Amino acid sequence: MEFRCFTARASRRLRDLRTNVGVGAPVGDLTSLSADEARARARTYTGIWDTGATNCVISSKVANECSLVPIGVTRVHTANGEDLAKVYRVSLCLPNGIVFPAVRVSEGKLGSCDVLIGMDVIGSGDFAVSADQ
Repeated sequence: MEFRCFTARASRRLRDLRTNVGVGAPVGDLTSLSADEARARARTYTGIWDTGATNCVISSKVANECSLVPIGVTRVHTANGEDLAKVYRVSLCLPNGIVFPAVRVSEGKLGSCDVLIGMDVIGSGDFAVSADQ
């Protein structure tokens, strides 16, 4: 079994966990793209890892720049209340090269990032936060 991991280091205490994340067209049954092609074609955005989010969210900037086509609409629950949001399928490319080939994401207002990585991705592996202090 092959294990893949990555470590993000910081010189100070962090208020949030941020990494680059690639976003692109879905891979596999939905397209003829391979994981390697998805990595090569993905656009890089700042992602925040959010254990309080059930699912991943992208900004309208990501949807527009990646020329994504909505596959539907869903009701979302945010800190600001309930709303309707467009839904897309995308490939997500993590900093360690792992590709999640067809993640269902909703579009939302994210403020200081363009991708919110939720528990649908985080929960598929081991996730640890530790301090060097």
